[in-house]
Amino acid sequence: MNRALVRLAVVGGILLAVPDAGWAEVMDKEPTLRQLWATGALFGIAGLLAWRRHVVAGTLATVAAAIFVWGFHLELTDPWVGPNIVREAGHGYVTQAYGSMLLCAVLHLAGIATLVWKRRGERHRGSLKHRAVEQ
Repeated sequence: MNRALVRLAVVGGILLAVPDAGWAEVMDKEPTLRQLWATGALFGIAGLLAWRRHVVAGTLATVAAAIFVWGFHLELTDPWVGPNIVREAGHGYVTQAYGSMLLCAVLHLAGIATLVWKRRGERHRGSLKHRAVEQ
């Protein structure tokens, strides 16, 4: 029998017999705090600028940010991964992760508010111009 096949069978048997031996740590697969804050800020700034530019661009940026935020939220609340993240990185990691998500959301909301404020100003200026023409 081929030696490589025998080795593969032995290693596979050990991993099946002792499942903990095959588990790697969780935090080596999760983003660092620097990456979390940078990603949250980048998605947030992109959303802020997109919303200031156009409704469609803002909507697309918000959908992209929501996919990122929701995906990471699902990891944090996963019944197997979430507790291991807390065990390995602590509650501070989870708090900062949600803080970066909040930063992203606040920047998107600021962009939406800017767009609404800009459009109200245009409507108001338009109505003043209309009144001036009538007189």
